[in-house]
Amino acid sequence: SIWASRDAAVACHRGCLSAARGTKLMSRFAEDVMEMASTRIAEEVSAEEAVIALMLALEEELQERSPQPAVFALALKIATTATSKLVREQESEATARTAALCKAVLDQRRLAPSYSQARACLRNLPAACQAAAAAPATTTTATTAGGG
Repeated sequence: SIWASRDAAVACHRGCLSAARGTKLMSRFAEDVMEMASTRIAEEVSAEEAVIALMLALEEELQERSPQPAVFALALKIATTATSKLVREQESEATARTAALCKAVLDQRRLAPSYSQARACLRNLPAACQAAAAAPATTTTATTAGGG
């Protein structure tokens, strides 16, 4: 199967992420293809590999000069479904990558419209991953209250 190659799976997701930057029609088409690809990878290889391929593509997307919140929201919606198929109590490369990516999204203000999807995706992960991703994010809250 072509999906046994992690590079092929990541390339498929990267192409879809690029297409998602286009018109609404292209974005919807990209979402459908990403969803089908994730399902197919999970069936032919494993749910773990399906999540890892999507996270690798999103990690690359995060490095783009101007990551788009709508693209992340779309991909994290698919990731939420994909992570629900993982063994919930078990930490793995897929859950670690997902937690790290969600934390990175939550740490970037310009990706604020995709925060709800990042939080939903985190809820599907084991408790240890959720805690690791959430802990540092609470330190960025401003505490000034103009009193004198």
